[in-house]
Amino acid sequence: MAVLFLDSANGGDVASRWNSATLSIIAGASPSGRAAYRLTNSTGQTLGKNIPDTASLLVGWKGRLSALSNDNSGNTALFAIRSDSGSLTHLTFCTLSTGVIRIRRGTATGTILADSAIGIVSVDTWHHFEVRATIADSGGRVEVWVDGVQVINFTGDTRNGGTKTDVDNTGYGRTLGGNWDLSDISIASETTNYGVTMVAMSLPDGNGNSSGLTGSDADQVDNYLHVDEATPDGNTTYVAGDTEGQKDTYALANLPSGTWDVIAVQTVLNAIKADAGTRFMRPVLRSGTTDYPGVSVAVSESYLSYLEVFSTDPDTAAAWTQSGVNALEMGPEVRDS
Repeated sequence: MAVLFLDSANGGDVASRWNSATLSIIAGASPSGRAAYRLTNSTGQTLGKNIPDTASLLVGWKGRLSALSNDNSGNTALFAIRSDSGSLTHLTFCTLSTGVIRIRRGTATGTILADSAIGIVSVDTWHHFEVRATIADSGGRVEVWVDGVQVINFTGDTRNGGTKTDVDNTGYGRTLGGNWDLSDISIASETTNYGVTMVAMSLPDGNGNSSGLTGSDADQVDNYLHVDEATPDGNTTYVAGDTEGQKDTYALANLPSGTWDVIAVQTVLNAIKADAGTRFMRPVLRSGTTDYPGVSVAVSESYLSYLEVFSTDPDTAAAWTQSGVNALEMGPEVRDS
């Protein structure tokens, strides 16, 4: 499994997670009672993400439409898979007023490749969608699952011209006459589907093994209280450091109750550099009794979120377990490079 990106739609930092985002965030709207992104029928409503080139793409999300519109219009491209940094659309996911899902090669006015049965999508109902695609002139493939049931399985020509078959961009567009609400988005380089999934956000809820950074209250006591907001509060509460190796790790809230297969863990650090020159940081996962660093990144002069996916537990080199995730600590480390 190779998860590339996860987004629960919580955190309020959509602009730094996505490459294009013109939408609203609706609190408490998702099936789990958390936030959701909302694309309205206004012109220019989009949500787009650049990803590393991948030959096979799997995207899952929960979605709700407040109205169904017939396709064959550039305004009904609910989801698209693209190459050439998003400039070439290979596949577009549309709906019809009858609740049919339609896949077109190219844009929402392109060649029809496949239709689902009638009544697959209902108005004002949350569904879990998965789309898996391989782009090729022959032997290409696009599959669609709704609520865990496969509704489209097309093989044939899925490449809309151009020179690339690898995908490097995907995203969502507006519908006509209503809202398109989105949450629990996962993007992976994968050849088999995951099934119905949820993206859970676990916030700091206690001190961890390390408390080397200084809190906005000028001490190093209960640092987790400065970084436990679902929506980052900027310079109101924070932790900071200026010496390589200074780090915090925090205990994290457990996964929601129930039994879960964990596909991946993604760290999210919202940070800003406070002075001149290049400054770096990296995430640290503490699994078992060992700290495992992530990739060092240069920090911007404005607050941005920095994300890194860990597909396996670094302490076991195996798939994550629910108990392993619940025991995790995570935090930032100051780096010189």
